[in-house]
This record gives sequence, structure tokens and C-alpha cells, in this order.
Amino acid sequence: MESNSIALDITCTETAPCCLTMTVTVPSVRAKSVYDSMARKVSGQIKLPGFRSGKIPSKILLGRFGQQIIAETTNKLLQDSVAEAVKEKGLHLAGQPVLADEAAKQYVSGQDFTITVNLEVFPELVLPEYKGIQVTRNTVEVSDTEVEEMIQGWLEQRSTFDKVDRPAQKNDMLKLSYQADAPEELLSDSKMSYLLKAENTWLMLREPEMLPGTSTALLEVSAGMQKDVEIAFPENFRIEGLKGKTFLYHFSITEVQGQVIPPLDEKIFQEVGVKDRDELYARVRENLAVRKNQEEDEKVAEQVMEALLSGQDFAVPPTMLKHQLAAMVERQRQALQRSKVAEEELKAQIAAYESEAEQQAANIIRRGILLQQIARQEKITITQAEVARVIGMLAQREGITQEVAFRQLRDNGQLDSIPVNLVESKVIDLLTKAALVTEVKA
Repeated sequence: MESNSIALDITCTETAPCCLTMTVTVPSVRAKSVYDSMARKVSGQIKLPGFRSGKIPSKILLGRFGQQIIAETTNKLLQDSVAEAVKEKGLHLAGQPVLADEAAKQYVSGQDFTITVNLEVFPELVLPEYKGIQVTRNTVEVSDTEVEEMIQGWLEQRSTFDKVDRPAQKNDMLKLSYQADAPEELLSDSKMSYLLKAENTWLMLREPEMLPGTSTALLEVSAGMQKDVEIAFPENFRIEGLKGKTFLYHFSITEVQGQVIPPLDEKIFQEVGVKDRDELYARVRENLAVRKNQEEDEKVAEQVMEALLSGQDFAVPPTMLKHQLAAMVERQRQALQRSKVAEEELKAQIAAYESEAEQQAANIIRRGILLQQIARQEKITITQAEVARVIGMLAQREGITQEVAFRQLRDNGQLDSIPVNLVESKVIDLLTKAALVTEVKA
């Protein structure tokens, strides 16, 4: 009997949901075979004067390199026996095995080799019915008003400004100076001084406003006028030092410039690549319909996933949950910091968020587990070419080579997520196509 055909002795004990302790024993004959193989490998790698490679006497080899052979044998036994045991038991690991003892037991010649590891595994699930999920989808219609608004908005983005001799109107641009009756420490603070005083600057009378309320308060002013306006900064204003503050502003108007929207003419048609107004309207209508259909497709996918997850409260691997929760909390922290939330308020909001985010984190993991299990059920796979295509698109978007993009993804630990995301996307596409869709009028 060949030594590698001798069965392992495997014992698995569940210690918590998704957590196992697995003990694997390699019989002495099989372990000795691995030891002999490692000894031959080391003998073939080293060079000693007076001996040919691989022909070093056993006594000399073990005397000088015995500890190295033991170490390599131990490592080989550990890796191969755990991998074989996991495969034999049909376990789907949610992370790398962790030694139950910090120091692995070393191989001893003539003895069985036993190792104990802690494992986190994905739960065994009975999949819910995932084909024929009932969803609704709004019928896509594009009105003439939507087309007009889209074209008008596009023209406004291309507008210019000319000096006008009339009172200011909405969407005008004012050249003016202003000073707020604010404390000197605020006026001299570089982070906010531009919002409290300025000379000969420009201010737009439209949303989003640089100074709250000015797009309304400064309507009807004319060149040469002065006007005092009380401006109240909201509690959620982006600058911490101005949140909830109210100041009296003194405005001095120098010039009013009116918005000049370009006409819809032959020059515009040529630039866009259409022959006339009708073709432009048709193209805009088509683009709006495509966008609306994409939005409705996304809503259908959301309904499918909501139905799939409904009632699913199975346990998830604890380390995955810990990492998912930590990532969500960190993203929330960064968002609050970008919003200039005060430190004490930030800590309070993070604490409140953590208490409610664990369930969200668990559902994100459950979603992935369900999608991956459906992928196995449906034999959905991805190819290297598909992964390469995603990396290529990223490289093109970032203006870097595909090789650089690959290295960045690998170094950031994001490379492995590409095939996972591709598989999940294919599964969601399968589920939405298999859904029973009822069209409803929006």
C-alpha cells in the first residue's frame, strides 16, 4: 500500500456557529514518507565539497541539516493534511486555518503527526426558491417636458454672461464686495474669511449658494447699490466655525451680468452630430429612455435581492462580520470627518452607528453567501479574460497601464474581489431574468 493512500484520522467539533476545531492525525507511515521526501529534497539542494548533489551520506545530512528537514516536514504535513481534511469533509472555509496552539507541534520520526486547527466556515444552507420571484417594474415613458428640460439644462451649462443695465434676476452673476459684522477671530481665520469678507468678487444668484439665502435676498439689486442682509448659516453648514451663526452682511454691488443661453441652431446641431432639431430631440428621448430603463432594472434587482434575503437570519462567520463592520464604521467615520463634524459629535454618531450597523453588516455577508451558493448550484463561473477586462477598464479610467492597475489592486488587497463581484453580478442577472415581472404605470 502506498503511504499517501493511508487515510487521515479527522475529527471536527463545532465550537460556535460557523466555527470548528479540527484535529487531523497523519499515520506514522505516511508521515515518514513525507519526511523521507523532504530529506531527499534538501539533499538535492545543498552542495558539500566532496559529495555529489543528492548523494550526501545520511549521517552527515541529518547531522548538519536535520532541523531544517524536520521544519520542512512539519510545514508540509501541516499544509497538506489540513487541505486534504477540509476537502474530505466538504468544508467551505471563510478564512485561513489558525493553529489551536501558537507553536505547531513538530514532526517526530516514527510517530503519528497530529495537528489541531480552528476554522471558520460558511454555513450549510438550504437555498430558498430563487427563480420566479415576483417583482414590479414601472413602464418607462419619456415626456416632451423631460426632453425639453434636458436640452434646456444642457444649453444652460454652455451659457455665457454679459453685462446688463437692469436689476438682478435669478441666475445672474453679481460683481460685488461684502463684509460681515463678525468677530475678528473669524474674519482672520483663513478657512472661513472668504465667506465673511471679499472685495470685487463674483456671486451667482442660483443654487447651490455660496452664502445661504443670497440667491433670493439679492434679487432686484442694481449696479451702484448697497444692501444689508442678515445671513444665517445652518447647523449642518460645511464650515464648523460658522454652523448655526447669524451675521449682518453689508453688500456693495459693482456690476450685474445676465446669463446668455445659446440658441438651438445649426452650430449646436453640428457640434452634437445631428442634422436638425427633430433628430436632436429623438436622440435625447432615446438617451433618457435608456437611463430610465437602467434605473428600473436596478430597482428590479433590488426587489429580487430583498425577496431573496427575506427571512434569512443564518449565522455568519464571526471574523468576516468583524471585518465588514469595521470597514463600514471606518467609511462612516471618514464621511463625518469630510463633513467637518466636531470630534465629540463624531464619537457620539459613530457609537450610535455601530449599534445599528452590525445587522447591516451581517446582511451584506448573507447576501454574498447566498449569491455564491447559487453560483455553485447554477455552475456560474468567470474567466481570466473577464477579470482582465475589468482591470483594463480600470486602467483606462485612471490613465495608467494595465500592469500598473494590476499591481495597485494586488497591493491594496482588492484583486480577489474582482472575480467575486463578477460572479455575483452574473447571479443577480440570472435572478432578474428569471423573475416574474409585472409592468405597472408609474
